[in-house]
Amino acid sequence: MSDIELDPAIVKVLEYAKEKKTISFDELSDMLPEQILNSDKMEAIINLLVSSNIKIEEEVQAEEEALPKLVAIPSKSKMVANDKEMASDDPVRLYLRDIGRENLLTAEQEVELSRTMEQGEDIIKNTLRKSGMLIPEFYQIVIKATRKEPKDLSLQKKENTEKIAERRRLNQFYKELIDCYAVDLKGYVELKKQIIAKGGDIFEDKQLKEIRERLLPIVNTMDIHPEEITVFSEKFIATAKKIIRYRKEQDRVEGILQIVSSKDLRALGRNLTIKEKREQIEQRLGLSADEIKDRIRQLQVNEKKLKDIENTFETPIDKIISMAREVNRGRKMMK
Repeated sequence: MSDIELDPAIVKVLEYAKEKKTISFDELSDMLPEQILNSDKMEAIINLLVSSNIKIEEEVQAEEEALPKLVAIPSKSKMVANDKEMASDDPVRLYLRDIGRENLLTAEQEVELSRTMEQGEDIIKNTLRKSGMLIPEFYQIVIKATRKEPKDLSLQKKENTEKIAERRRLNQFYKELIDCYAVDLKGYVELKKQIIAKGGDIFEDKQLKEIRERLLPIVNTMDIHPEEITVFSEKFIATAKKIIRYRKEQDRVEGILQIVSSKDLRALGRNLTIKEKREQIEQRLGLSADEIKDRIRQLQVNEKKLKDIENTFETPIDKIISMAREVNRGRKMMK
């Protein structure tokens, strides 16, 4: 028996939880003293509860015994006649009335709904695997799962407990990824950062391409937890919206500057350094040289934002937008 199991407070929690077969984060927060809740012991306690086949719930489940006993259900005619009476604040009566009005699915409809949701999830997974985002995102999972953070005293007890539970979830679900490929993922991400810092092209760098081609088949066989499916798909859709917004802004500024390409932009910048041409440009555009330079900077900033997105997703901009549509289609099927 470990030292932690001899602690009177923990013994009390175990006895209580074993009797119920479940315990909530709120109950843990109430039963354990502050010095344990804000210590590294919490992770060991959660592991101990799970190994004892005790389910950890988000919230306290209502006890069945707490519900009042129901009397015999009256006839349909009486129920209709007493509808006003049923409008009382009796929660059990209100629940029975409301649930009776719901159109429940047939067995066939439930099967069809389940099949549709699975298809939606598969669409999202396949789209994520076609993009290049999984390698850097899986590396972030490795960091979250293995990083030992000091207890944040500014957080509530429940929040600290939930952080430990989240780290445990990642370690369990992505065990193979963490145990076998953490070093490879780290090496890839660090090399990618070096290439970007030097102004290189992550799509053309030979060394990075070799590592990517080796890692992609591995990460594409890894399952993705529903929690990450939600996070990754939301990130995809939010990013697609950013791309559309940046491009609209670019089109607007290019219209003001009367240019249509990067070549035109470079020529405009060069001509502003020549007095005679600068005056002609100012007159033609109806803007001062400083205002024109501000617009040019806007275009350059937007271009950098778009390039950063490409580097993050390791996917061309146009492809990200089309993939986001597929992700959104899958999300709708899962609702």
